[in-house]
Amino acid sequence: PSQYTCWGGNFLCPVLSGEATLACGGTACYNPREYSCTNGKLGPPAEVPPPTCGGLYGECCP
Repeated sequence: PSQYTCWGGNFLCPVLSGEATLACGGTACYNPREYSCTNGKLGPPAEVPPPTCGGLYGECCP
């Protein structure tokens, strides 16, 4: 990937298909639509609906 997000000032996670991946435990990066991170360990995705506006960090319009 050509873009990355910096977490904690020293851990890089790639931006994939325009969406930032999140850091988990300082050893892994993950897409929250596919996984969750609890106590620094990856697990099944959380039971929450996906964002509906503009991607992971997008702003919603009124």
